[in-house]
Amino acid sequence: NVSSSAGLPTDIHLMAYSLASGDPQTASSIYSFGKTSSIVINGVSRNQSLESLSRFTEPFIDQSFYNLHRYGLAGGIINRTMNYNTFGDDFVQSAFQQYNRNSAHATMPAEAALILVLYPYLVSKTLSAVSYCERYGKQDPAQELVSSLENSISSFDQAIAYYVGNDQVIGSSTTGYSFYSLAEQSNL
Repeated sequence: NVSSSAGLPTDIHLMAYSLASGDPQTASSIYSFGKTSSIVINGVSRNQSLESLSRFTEPFIDQSFYNLHRYGLAGGIINRTMNYNTFGDDFVQSAFQQYNRNSAHATMPAEAALILVLYPYLVSKTLSAVSYCERYGKQDPAQELVSSLENSISSFDQAIAYYVGNDQVIGSSTTGYSFYSLAEQSNL
């Protein structure tokens, strides 16, 4: 369900608000357990958390962008002791441990969740959609064609939901806490 996936940027916004208000425990709980985003598995809806998303790497292991992001940052800029497969989560957890409400970087865990957890997942979903489209034109059996097309559409829908979020007013630079909102704020 795309609308439930769009709740992840709202969760990041709620994390940032909690951190700015001096409540890192609530922010950490939202990161670990989710608040506004859900996922349906075997017909049962449950919260989807950014932390669980950070550990969902298997489908993206063969994608060059994903690997550049995880190996480049984990092996260079961030810290050589972090696990390549969980570097986004490791960084967010480290930022929670170093939380200081009076710091100019008080919302760092939320910002790290946006850039190091949600962004690579968003790009990977987009790349998956393109891959499904490429397969769509090369497969013979009708069922595989339909399945590939449906997977492509689903992946694009999820990527757009992660990019825009569900609290964004289109054209506004003052609402939302997603990549769309960041682009609006940059005035590009």
